[in-house]
Amino acid sequence: MSSAIRILHIVKADGPTPSPGRLFEDAGLFCDIKTVADKPAFLTALQNFSPQVILASEAAELRPADALLLLTESSMPLPLIVLGDIPAINPAPAIVAAIKQGAYDFIPMAHIAESLPAAVRAAIGPQKQTGDKHFALSGQNYRQIVETAQEGIWIIDENFVTTFVNRKTCELLGYPAEEIIGRRNVDFREDKNPFYTIARAEERKTGITETHESTFVKKNGDLIHLIVATNGLFDTDGKYIGTLAMLTDITERKAHENALKHSEANLSAIIENTTDLVYSLDRDLKVITYNQLFKNTIKHVYGFDVETGVSTLDLITGFDAEMGNKWKNIYRRALDGEAQQFINEYTFGPGRVFLSYSINPIIEAGRVIGLSCFSRDITKQKLDELERERITADLLQRNKALEQFTYIISHNLRAPVANIIGLSSLLSVMGSEDEDTLQITNSISHSAGKLDEIISDLNQVLQITQTANENIEAISLSQIVKDITFSIGHLMEKEQVNVTTFFETDEIFSLKSFIHSILYNLIVNSIKYRNPGATPAVIISTEITDGKLAITYRDNGRGIDTSKYGEEIFGLYKRFDTSVEGKGMGLFMIKTQVESLGGTIAVNSILGEGTEFLILLPQMLLTKQ
Repeated sequence: MSSAIRILHIVKADGPTPSPGRLFEDAGLFCDIKTVADKPAFLTALQNFSPQVILASEAAELRPADALLLLTESSMPLPLIVLGDIPAINPAPAIVAAIKQGAYDFIPMAHIAESLPAAVRAAIGPQKQTGDKHFALSGQNYRQIVETAQEGIWIIDENFVTTFVNRKTCELLGYPAEEIIGRRNVDFREDKNPFYTIARAEERKTGITETHESTFVKKNGDLIHLIVATNGLFDTDGKYIGTLAMLTDITERKAHENALKHSEANLSAIIENTTDLVYSLDRDLKVITYNQLFKNTIKHVYGFDVETGVSTLDLITGFDAEMGNKWKNIYRRALDGEAQQFINEYTFGPGRVFLSYSINPIIEAGRVIGLSCFSRDITKQKLDELERERITADLLQRNKALEQFTYIISHNLRAPVANIIGLSSLLSVMGSEDEDTLQITNSISHSAGKLDEIISDLNQVLQITQTANENIEAISLSQIVKDITFSIGHLMEKEQVNVTTFFETDEIFSLKSFIHSILYNLIVNSIKYRNPGATPAVIISTEITDGKLAITYRDNGRGIDTSKYGEEIFGLYKRFDTSVEGKGMGLFMIKTQVESLGGTIAVNSILGEGTEFLILLPQMLLTKQ
């Protein structure tokens, strides 16, 4: 009959202590079980009872970890089996913790009946003989838990050769267990240099645990980043026999960290290379971040060195109390959630400086946690703008004066010119026997008549400015063309003029008098400068192009030499065909009226073939205001 197995059972002193003796008998094990509840009783039993196996309950006063420490101090490397409850969802941490502490096995309370006898038999069996340097997993339940752990478990011996990997480790690396066991762990690392592995192993020999990051190469060639938590393994004599590592995949987290670092680097580069002053404040208006330009500017303007945590409001108030109060109100409104945009003007020496500001609330979870602030030197733009305003005002004043001068000429000269014409006419009627006197009288009458025509033309030009203030109204282009052809019906009939229209848009909103004048002058010019031997033909069409109304006017008249007269076509009193009577006012009036409507006019003409005018009017005139 075999001798009984001596088992020392650490139990809870004030609670019921179910004895596993019946379990051992049913399993064919003969055991002598002694129970202890505290440290003194445990140490006494070690000396007097000489146990072969120790059972330690997690609920006992003497914790399993403390019992393991006492075994080490007593130089008695006995197998200790931990009995306790483990989490149902992820049991691996509890198991691995027991392993790291030096426990031989871990048996969940719910599985004691089927697992404890086998664990005890394994603990005193050949796989745990003195001198056996390899770590052995004992107990079917223990192995099952390790295999289903959500973290990888990897065990290497003192030569760094793999002796065990669990299923999760195989999933992480993409290798089956048989392709990992027997190989060195460094073979799977991105960095094949074993220096760090050797250095860490030396620490494991002294009992130092460590957690570090390492990059491995999967079977498919992809890299995987792992957190590796390591703990040394020792035999019953306390000799180092290898390392147990617990692996956690952080590849995705690492990718996010790298992306964040990359974006932060890009953002930092943008902030540092911008011409804006950039800084951020917390709710107490203390500086969180800033770019170098902001630091340099504050130093130049206020004489202070900006550092993280300094109060910008204190700096400004100490420099200028009134300015500080102004900024306090600005910051307060921004902290209330209202973005602030404004321009400040500063005086530096003989010059002025203009800075634009944008103060924006930083909102997190619906609450303002700080401010992001931007400032830009717009002195050049502002001074240019002020100069443009000055020039514009000056031009307006000059234009007003010119209009007044023209008005004086065109109106105040009418009466004297009319008197000259009347007197010269009277002298002509009275007659004179002196031919020289008669010739002078006729010359005066002719010159006065020409001067009167010029004054009439000036009045017509002035009328454009006055008419531009008329109300915009709905206009039918086809009706305007019909009215024009009716008013010059005798001329149309005499020259057999053919006017054709293609109006994609017939009704527009514009100044009726201008549109009538533009088309009237164009049609009359086409008749006046018709091509000899050809029936005058005019085609007028409209379409919407690039958001504008395009009026295209074509005729088959004599045409204009644009290469010779291109820049003078729309000039005042410019004429290019003296065979026909005219003053050179028509095209000038057309261009002036088109531009008064906010439009443009262009001409394309070929001598002997005809002329085309393209008039573009803004979209705003196409819809009723």
